[in-house]
Formats: sequence, C-alpha cells, structure tokens
Amino acid sequence: MDRSTLRFSFDEAAAPLFGPRRGTLVIERPTGHTITLQTPALLTGTSRGVVPHLSRGHTRASAAIGLLHVPFETFLEHVPPVPTLQPGPNALHRFLGFNPDQHILSVSIRDPDDLRDMPPNGNQHLAANSLRGVRKVSPADWTKYVNSCTPDIVVALSDTPYTAPPFSQKRLTKSIERSTAWLTAFLSSNVNNTATSANTTPDPPAPAVLVHLAGSASHPARASFAASLTEPLSPLEVAAVGGLPNLDAGVAGYTIDLKPLRKVVSATQAPSPAQPNTDEETTALIHTSLSALPQNKPRLVHGTHGPHDVLRLVRDVGIDIVEARWAVDAASHGIALDFAFPVTQDGAEGQKKKELGHNLYDVRYRLDFARLAEAFRAASEPAEGGTRVCPCIACSPVQPPQRIVHGSDPSEAGGANSHNGGQEKEYNPPSTRAYLHHLLHTHEMSAHALLVAHNLAVVDALLTGVRNTLDAVGRDGFAAEVRRFQTAYSEEGAVEQEARFMWAEVERARGKGRLAREKEKEQLKDPNGEVAASA
Repeated sequence: MDRSTLRFSFDEAAAPLFGPRRGTLVIERPTGHTITLQTPALLTGTSRGVVPHLSRGHTRASAAIGLLHVPFETFLEHVPPVPTLQPGPNALHRFLGFNPDQHILSVSIRDPDDLRDMPPNGNQHLAANSLRGVRKVSPADWTKYVNSCTPDIVVALSDTPYTAPPFSQKRLTKSIERSTAWLTAFLSSNVNNTATSANTTPDPPAPAVLVHLAGSASHPARASFAASLTEPLSPLEVAAVGGLPNLDAGVAGYTIDLKPLRKVVSATQAPSPAQPNTDEETTALIHTSLSALPQNKPRLVHGTHGPHDVLRLVRDVGIDIVEARWAVDAASHGIALDFAFPVTQDGAEGQKKKELGHNLYDVRYRLDFARLAEAFRAASEPAEGGTRVCPCIACSPVQPPQRIVHGSDPSEAGGANSHNGGQEKEYNPPSTRAYLHHLLHTHEMSAHALLVAHNLAVVDALLTGVRNTLDAVGRDGFAAEVRRFQTAYSEEGAVEQEARFMWAEVERARGKGRLAREKEKEQLKDPNGEVAASA
C-alpha cells in the first residue's frame, strides 16, 4: 500500500528551483475516485471546519472551493476531540459535511494565521489554543487524532515559537531538533499502525504528510533543518520509518507559514535603507529552506496578504498552493473584490491605480445597481469582449428547480435539491452593489455569504489567470504581466482601512446603548443634516 494518496507532477520536463511553475495535484480515494487540481491552486481556510459565513450548500456550490484547511486546535476543548468519534472512512469529511468526491481536506494542529503569544512548547508536547484555553498535544496524541479523522493531508507537528522574538540560537536549535523528532515519530507511527492492524478490511491509505519549514528568521537554522530532512538515516532509524532512506522520502510536500515568519523578520530588522524590506527578506529565507530540498514536491503557503503578495510568491518562489484568508476577511468587512489577472490593456494604461475592491458599506453605493465587479460579467449578461464570467452565487445565481426539499441533503433528497435537475442552467440577474449595501446596513447574514463566495471566486480566477498566462507566454511573459498588475492596482489597502472603520461603525450601531448614541449623533448634526467635523 502506498504511504500517500497524493500525487504531484509538473506539466513541463524541467521545472525551475525558484520561479513560476505549472503542476497537477491528484488525490486518489481508496474507491478509485480521483480529485485533480491544477496548480497554482487556491487553499480555503476554515474556522472550526466551516468556511466563514458559508453554509454547507454554499460550499458545495462553489467551484472555487476544492482544497480546504482545518486547524484542529479548535476542537481540543473536549477529550477526546469530537471529530475523532466519527466512525468509518472519510470521517472528517462526513463530520464537517464536505463531499469526499469534491473536497480535499488538510489538517494542522495550530491555526497558521493565529499570532497570539503562546506558552513555550516542550520536548513531548506542543501548546495549542482551544476554545477553553491552552491544551498540550503530544506527538502520540496527534497521531491518534489523525488516524481517527483520516484527512487527506496532514501537517506534521513543528516547534514554531509563539513567544516574543527575537529567539536565541539555543531556542532555534531546540526547535529544529523537536520538529525533526516529531516528524520521525509520526512517520514511524504510520508504519506501526499498518503492521499491527488486526482488521480484516484494508486500512485507508495514510494521509500525505507535509512538513513545515522550520528555522524562523535565521538562514543557518533554516538550512540546518532542510539538511536534517535529506541526510541519510541510520539502520535503526530506517527500520523504524519503514525503510525510508531519509525523512524527506516520507514527506509529500512543504508548508510555509508567512505570518509568524514575517512577524519575526519585522521584529529583528532595524529600520535602515540598507536592509531589505520584509517581503524580500522573507523570500530569501524561503529560498534558503528550499535550496537543499527536492523541487518536485508541492509548496503550500499560509498567510498571504493580498493578490500582489500571491503573484510575487508564485513568481519568486514557485508556490503551488496559496491560502488567501485575506479574501474572506475582506468579505467580513463588506468588501467586494474587483481585480483580474492578466489585466486588460485599458486598466494597465490608466494613470491612477485601481483599488482592489469596493467598500459596500460606503453610502455612494446605495443607488449603484451595477454588478459587484467590473472585471467580470454575470452569466446572465451578454458577452463583453473578453470579460470573464464570475461563477459565484452573487454574480451568477442559478434559478432553482420547481421542487425544493428543505432540511435535506441533496444525496438524501434524490437530487431534488440539485441546481438544474440535469437540464441546462438558467441564471438569474446578478446581485447589485446597492442590494449588498442594503444587506450590510441591515445586518443580514446573507450579505457576508454572498461576498465570501464572490471573493473566493475572484481569487480562484486570479490563479486561473496565472496558469493560463504561464501556458500562453511562459515565465518571462508572466513576469511582465505581474508588473502590469502592479501598475494597474494599488497595494496600499486604503479600501480595507476605510471598510474596517465603517464596519465597526455599523456594528456599534446595533450594540448596547444604540439609542443613546443615535441621539448624540443627531445632536451633533449641522443644519444641513451633516455630522459636524468634531463628531
């Protein structure tokens, strides 16, 4: 039996060590069903196993959501964690309501975007942040949880410091030693579980193992950890890990958590014109880790902060899977993303850079009946040159069938809840900016659901554009298109700052003391009905 159900291959004979690359990621189920993703691909983060603001039906209906990540620490408030009690194959899929024939699930113990300070880890435990406080998770516990939940991809435990930087050389050395020991223990446990299984039915294949590239912001430490993955094992160690010549042979790919890495880089760099900026130093650190590792394995990154960041990582590092929580956060604050890659000729020639989206809390959208994004058209609208269709539920809502079965899963309802019953889809007109503006100001939950679905579709279209550009014009042409995107769209984030402020104002308006605040605001208005500047 193969150790992993994951296969990754390049679409070209000689892929570069660093630089944009095209690939194919395939997950094969024990039933023989396969899920294929073209890379660079989108990874969607979850909160307690749910895509924020989206229902199970929304998630299944989104073509942008195929690969999802589940931070397991959010389930540690109970012992044993509730997901481990789900019996049978694809336990985590069925517990969280994901379709095993449509969705690929990856699991890590910690949320890679959570930067809160944590107690230090120990040699035999890692500190995780549950809803009821910090929990200690041992390597044996993590192995047990993974074997019970049977995800497709699992990130091995890594001793990433979540205390205040900078870190001493001793702390970095301890981090590398622990991460290596925990990876060895996990690979050994997979061998032991297969050898000692007394079940007559075949066990499901072991999940693909990803390893976090440890070493923090130290080039020597990152190089040392990469070397520990590829150095030959002793005969006893080879026997313990099932005959693998080195630890990297049991690893399916590599993960990079950008937020903790950039936090350390920012804390350790002194502001100076001679110092590279945070993004440049982060890229150099990632290069140090990957230089000594095989280039034929997927590279997954968490913690990007916008489309410009995604394009730089694809261009300069060769990232294959990108997590974009910023798109969901933007939807939470009322922003509808509006950008496309490659950019149109008109967009690239404009003197003023475009914003990456629209702050739909802004009053100027209350009578704006345009679709959410200018860069895309709705499926119900006629073709406009080369404008692509946004397939999200906000821009291209599908006319439901005559019969709708409420409270039933589509599989349980015999297909009654399917979008078109096997017939050609009929699309309704798109949701408008004015409609979303109204929903946001009336605190309707559907506003954020529509925006999340739309924003994820826009990011997925960005990565589709990356793949198409690489296929059409190669790496040099792709680098030129990245420069045009940087010229066309602003990276300053003014819309995000404005939206966060307006979102806070709207949220505050419905809290305790709302009537008193409204009365005070009325008193501050000038005779023209405008709020005075002092307000």
